[in-house]
Amino acid sequence: MQFKDLGFHKTFQKKLIENVLNKKIAHAQLFWGPSGNGKLSLVLAYAQFLLCKKREISEIDTADSCGVCSSCQKVHTLTHPDLHIIFPVQASEGSSSVTSFDYMSDFRTFVTQYKGMVDVYSWLKYTSEVRKEEKKKLSIINTETIERLLEQLQITPAESNYKIIIIWLPEYIQYQAIPKLLKTLEEPFLNTIFLLVSEDKDAILPTILSRLQQWYLPPLKINEIYDFLKQHFPSNTEEEISHATYFGRNNGSKALEYLHNQDKWNFILDFFKSWMRATFKYDALKLQELAFKFAELSRDQQKQLLIEASLYISDCFRYKNKIPPYDILLHPEKEFFSKFSEFVTLHFYETFVKESDKALHDIERNGHPRLIFWTFSLKLVKAFSQKK
Repeated sequence: MQFKDLGFHKTFQKKLIENVLNKKIAHAQLFWGPSGNGKLSLVLAYAQFLLCKKREISEIDTADSCGVCSSCQKVHTLTHPDLHIIFPVQASEGSSSVTSFDYMSDFRTFVTQYKGMVDVYSWLKYTSEVRKEEKKKLSIINTETIERLLEQLQITPAESNYKIIIIWLPEYIQYQAIPKLLKTLEEPFLNTIFLLVSEDKDAILPTILSRLQQWYLPPLKINEIYDFLKQHFPSNTEEEISHATYFGRNNGSKALEYLHNQDKWNFILDFFKSWMRATFKYDALKLQELAFKFAELSRDQQKQLLIEASLYISDCFRYKNKIPPYDILLHPEKEFFSKFSEFVTLHFYETFVKESDKALHDIERNGHPRLIFWTFSLKLVKAFSQKK
């Protein structure tokens, strides 16, 4: 991954490059910000720049790794001997000693497939599908992973001047493993650089944060996600790229989830349309049919459907009241959304948000899904009737 492959966070790219050229590289750095904002993609491009043997540095604005040397090629496939990556994994029941290294092959494929535009949910979903594991423990970076990492750090760099350690999602480090990592951050090995990539900085202990140079990376803009998808996934149609950008909602990882799982997102959109039409007409038979479909979904799928439905309602409310951005998100089914938005009053919007929160809470408490959906739908029927 080269800096030129990103198309976002260009200000941060320039600062990182300047620090390298001025030899002011902090030995431990934290890159944090919201999910799906390209943090790992940026860090991988930074690591490739550090390890590259033929950097292009004639001008600061165009400085980058060469992309063709053996070092760049190995970083691209995450196989460089001086690049170490650890990340959270979900152990099957009864196998608590599983480490990041046991999942390294899966992680390389995953990151390559997603071009580094990943988040914790897409990773856990990927491993669940690939390994077909159902019973899981809490996802963590356990003590065994940290111990194996520290063993590798005692070996001198094999091919470059630096040894780079990327800790993806350090907030998942097991509490018992933190003292071992803390000692290494206080007394780092020579020419060793730690790059931590976090979605939840507040979950990291202050004792660790105090030893890190911190970089906050903001959410991606809609056009940045669109351009990234257009550049890296040329085989997808213009419509697919446009729809993925809509579903992403400033989250690049979520946009990629659409490209890789379009049927799932199209199901949610079609379900939402049928649901709104049935509640508007108070079509009891259709609502009953939808309630059965809703109950057949997994608990996570039920929650995701309700969350996406709330976002659709929010889009319609903004569209109707011309609240920016009120039109740029309405790519798929724009005709339906523009017509339906006429019925999304403030009362309906508030009712939907309130009942959605209640339904999500009930699902978490293992409530009966058909009853949850039916109760929710009746509240919407009543809210629609007030508009009529």
